[in-house]
Amino acid sequence: VDTGSLIWGAGSVQPDWASEGVVSWAVGPEGRVEFRATASDRDWQNSRGSWFWNQGTVRQVGESTRLRFLNLNVTNDGVWEVLAGHAEVLGGWVQSGRLSVADGASLRVSDDQGPPVSLAPGAVMEGAGAISFRRTPTRLAGRFAVSGGALFESLAVEITGALEPGAGSLTDRKSTLLNSSHANISY
Repeated sequence: VDTGSLIWGAGSVQPDWASEGVVSWAVGPEGRVEFRATASDRDWQNSRGSWFWNQGTVRQVGESTRLRFLNLNVTNDGVWEVLAGHAEVLGGWVQSGRLSVADGASLRVSDDQGPPVSLAPGAVMEGAGAISFRRTPTRLAGRFAVSGGALFESLAVEITGALEPGAGSLTDRKSTLLNSSHANISY
């Protein structure tokens, strides 16, 4: 999607399994993708190692159900907003842009075979919703301001950026409260 919009609101999306190689999805700087959560869970199924590169705007709206992005490594250089429901990425998450998770919404990134979760310097993860990272190394060098809570069940966590959890809890896999004085946490 270079310019204009793509709206996905029903059924599951799968690439053509007969094709060879890795599937890649791209949203250009002027592009917009809207995922509409409905009354049931939805899957965006990909082959292992597939990439979704966002330079534009991606929004998840609708009801409070789960959208699962399976076997997908996300590079978010634009704006990604989880405004409703629950998003689950089974893959990696690399970000230099902005992620916002609204109150009552959540994002979970989980995969021990994808690239590490990485928040670059200058990038932002924020909002009143909740974020969790499971089975993936996590490096946060940008601004992390999630007030709905953050759970780290990661293989390793390194926090060198601005940690502003607000009123939300911030726990690691051992349920130990973390705060901004815990820079460079590693197991």
